[in-house]
Amino acid sequence: GGRNIYAVDVTPSTAQTTAYTVSAGQQTNDIPPTYMWRIDGGAGDYASLGQTWSKPQVTKLRFGTTTANGTEDRATIVMAGGYDDFQDGGFGPGGNGNAIYFVNPYDGSMEFVISGTDHGVTNQIVVPGMDYPIPSDLALMDADGDGNTDRIYVGDTGGQLWRIDVGPDLAAGADTIKPVVGKLATVSNNIHPLDKRKIFYPPDVVRVPGDTIPGVATHDLVVLTTGNRSHPLDETVQDRIFAFRDMVIGKMVDADANGLADSYTTLQGQLADPATTGDLMDVTDIVDFTVTANMDALKAAEGWYIDLEGSGEKGLAAPVVLDGKIFFTTYVPEKVIDPTKCSIQEGTGKLYAVDVLDGSAVMNWDGVGDDTNLTKSDRTYGLGSGIPSQAVPIFQPEGITLLIGGGGGATSVDPDIGLPRARTYWGQEE
Repeated sequence: GGRNIYAVDVTPSTAQTTAYTVSAGQQTNDIPPTYMWRIDGGAGDYASLGQTWSKPQVTKLRFGTTTANGTEDRATIVMAGGYDDFQDGGFGPGGNGNAIYFVNPYDGSMEFVISGTDHGVTNQIVVPGMDYPIPSDLALMDADGDGNTDRIYVGDTGGQLWRIDVGPDLAAGADTIKPVVGKLATVSNNIHPLDKRKIFYPPDVVRVPGDTIPGVATHDLVVLTTGNRSHPLDETVQDRIFAFRDMVIGKMVDADANGLADSYTTLQGQLADPATTGDLMDVTDIVDFTVTANMDALKAAEGWYIDLEGSGEKGLAAPVVLDGKIFFTTYVPEKVIDPTKCSIQEGTGKLYAVDVLDGSAVMNWDGVGDDTNLTKSDRTYGLGSGIPSQAVPIFQPEGITLLIGGGGGATSVDPDIGLPRARTYWGQEE
């Protein structure tokens, strides 16, 4: 809680073996936790750090060095600025958290900051419009496959989806990174209550090869849901799941080297006011893309979206893409049903499964008909009471299972994904 970040060294004091025995104390005595450093939000280089909702993630970035054109890989912590309860009062810019921080993991010093607020340092990019808190985790991507994170996607509480390309600063003596920032999409505004969408959770990103959709070039598809975590009972906003095509699979252009991408198109979904068709296809009621008109509209669009149609339905967890299917959960609130007893309905959760390319149903979840004639109602699976967690894939020898936590406990769902598939783990030593 609060606005601070702490680091604790838990390096084992002696060599560890697989033969742990609790009685011998090996699980505790050989790992003495040692305080390393603390970041104080609201002070110094971290003046814009808000409530620390965004997970600090350790990753590898390519840095410049003190030698011109020299580069090296460095472990770095990346995190967004977090949340500010100023946002509890409504929709609009303001509050802390409107930043993305790059942190030295060994001493907690700030390597670089991207923000709408000038931090008064040289290693920064001040981004016009980055004025909303960013409570989401960052979606990290290695776009060129060299083992380093070189692209980041994240949304904010203003419904803006940002892209950051991260590379080394090659100038002599720079010894830092040189990011480029662009805004991929805006899905909200402050005019109509339906349009006040907020992003609290990271997107998932998949590379789509050219002509997977006929006539559409290779692109990265960025999938996210909207929903206000700070007001889960709100019933005024029309929340959605979005899938944006990012056609710039290489680095964004920054000809004037100011850190802001040149001519990087901002995509939009449909807005209620001002009435805006937007760049995306509304597939809320469309499931059959064998129809020529539907496929033509999909090819011409820059992605798609689905309205979450339950009263107050919203996404309160990150989506996950598995085997070409998007799995994401939503929450549908309910009101007090017996004021005399202060009895409250917990609301209900849903699990969606849709095709990553077009949002159509992929599972016969309504139990009607067969798997070849899926309908709109086949997109959803009822989860029971409470706010559901993310759909977490569990990889087992006998198959893959989705596990979703909720008010009544965990629900296990078969995603109908054939084997062989296995999650792979590895360690990388400095």
